[in-house]
Amino acid sequence: MADPRFFRKVGPFTAGAVAQAVGAALEPADAGDRAFTDAGPLDSAGPETISFLDNAKYLSALQSTKAGAVILKPAYAGRAPEGCIRLVSETPYRAFALAVRMFYPEPEVTPSVHPTSSVAEDARIGSGVRIDAGAVIEAGVELGDGVWIGPNAVLEAGVVVGAGTRIGAGAILSHCLIGTDCRILAGVSIGTRGFGFAMDERGHIDIPQLGRVVIGNGVEIGANSAIDRGMSGDTEIGDGV
Repeated sequence: MADPRFFRKVGPFTAGAVAQAVGAALEPADAGDRAFTDAGPLDSAGPETISFLDNAKYLSALQSTKAGAVILKPAYAGRAPEGCIRLVSETPYRAFALAVRMFYPEPEVTPSVHPTSSVAEDARIGSGVRIDAGAVIEAGVELGDGVWIGPNAVLEAGVVVGAGTRIGAGAILSHCLIGTDCRILAGVSIGTRGFGFAMDERGHIDIPQLGRVVIGNGVEIGANSAIDRGMSGDTEIGDGV
C-alpha cells in the first residue's frame, strides 16, 4: 500500500467495475461483485489487491501470488492460482496503469488564488484555476480553465498555458506557448535564451535568441529539465511527448 501521508486512495471497486474501466474481460464472468481496495505488484499483493503480469519472466511470481485478481494476457490466464480472478487484456501494463489511476487519482484542482501570489491586472485567467503561494503571473499571461500553478512558479510576460495543465513548484516559463493537459514538474525552465555567440579574435557577440518554445498537448516534462528558445525558429515539442 502506498504511504497515505503522500497518496490519497479511493475505492473500493468491484472486479466488474475495474474490468469495465480498463477494457479487460473478466474470468470467471460471475466474479464481478467481488470488491478490491488496492492495486499493487504480484509479490506483495493480498486478497483485496489487483495485480498484473506483462512479462513471462515473472510467471513464477504469478503462480505464488496472493493477489485476489490479476490483469494478464490470454496466454497466461490459465497460470493464475486457484481462486484468483483474471482480468484478461492484450495490454496488461496499460490496463494496470488505468486500474492504479482508479485507486489513486490525481488531486483535483481546488480553484483559488493565494494572497501571496502576484497576478498582473491584464493576465487572462480561466475558470477553475489554482495559483499557489508565491507564484508570479506577469502581464499578458493567459491561463486556460483548470490550470494549476504551483508555489513560487514564475510565468513571464505573454506566456500562454492551455486548459488542464499543471505547472510545478519553482518552474520558470518565458517566451512559450504550452498546450492542454500538460504536466510540467518542479524546477523546470522553459523558454530561457539559448546559448548563442558569434566569436572571433575581437571577442564574443551575444546573438539575440528570437524564437519561442511551443509545447503540444498532453506533454510531460520532468523535474529540473530545461528547454531553451532558439535563435530564429521555435523550439517545438509535439503532442504526447
